[in-house]
Amino acid sequence: MSKSPVTEERLLDGAKGWREEAEAVIADISLMVNSITISSILPCDESGIYLNVETKENSSFTIEMSTAGFRVCGNQLDLIEENDDQEKIYYETPYALLDSISPAYRYELNLIHHLIFVQSLDIVLEQL
Repeated sequence: MSKSPVTEERLLDGAKGWREEAEAVIADISLMVNSITISSILPCDESGIYLNVETKENSSFTIEMSTAGFRVCGNQLDLIEENDDQEKIYYETPYALLDSISPAYRYELNLIHHLIFVQSLDIVLEQL
């Protein structure tokens, strides 16, 4: 089975590549959460990196970011809860993960979509 170019690049870049990826994710979703940082305690290596996230609901999570995707691995900051009974659910994007843990994220995203729609209606009406 061949690996995708993105996976290959991430594996070759190691910890530095994961830090760069994490910084891009942080820049992208920082307005949608109370806080998001790279964990200074948990490891960052060729397999991935850990992010500390506090949602708009003031819930804290440790998020694993790896070639498998994004997953909640702890319900506190800087915590990996390994439970063999717990199913490891990976999300393809940070947005999908946020959608599953933060109703406020869903609300804000829906509000943004409505504002964009209203703005596009204004543009159309101005042209009439």
